[in-house]
Amino acid sequence: MGMNCFSKKRILNQTILQSALFCCVSLLLYFFFIHEKNLIGNFQYKTSQLDPVVNKFTSNADKNNIKLLAGDINFFGNSPSEMESNAQYNALRKEGFREIQILCWKPITNDSKIRYGKIQNDLTNVEFRYYNPPKADLKIRGRLKTLNNVTHLLMYNKIASDCMRLWKLILPIQMGHYIVIYGS
Repeated sequence: MGMNCFSKKRILNQTILQSALFCCVSLLLYFFFIHEKNLIGNFQYKTSQLDPVVNKFTSNADKNNIKLLAGDINFFGNSPSEMESNAQYNALRKEGFREIQILCWKPITNDSKIRYGKIQNDLTNVEFRYYNPPKADLKIRGRLKTLNNVTHLLMYNKIASDCMRLWKLILPIQMGHYIVIYGS
């Protein structure tokens, strides 16, 4: 009789656990779809609108190190003259970071080699890190900074020609989890 009671409690506990798990998964999916709908409506930027957001994020950082997720780095422009007039490039140059690490594709074309060379020449202490394997590029661009010992990540991806979707994350490493904050 004691074994039978124990089995009934175990089955009841498993049923409650399964129901709770189902509810949690359902709520997560519900909030994801609601939030994604809101994100698409409110966090799309034209490239010219994105520049001030990225520059503000960059300027409010500890000046020891910044990391860029950059693809082929053409968001700074395709030629040295385009780079000279690019708002993000000029703002990054002005900040004077001690170290800039750029995760990008290995330059193959002459245009990309010239672009990388200009960056190497204009910005001190630049380190290029290449995608390995080359197909590892997730088509996400952004910046990773530290501010008051807390890591912040600004990411965006192209969703249409001249249209980007923006994400901003704060990653308090010491707490062991992250908090998602959308928008600027």
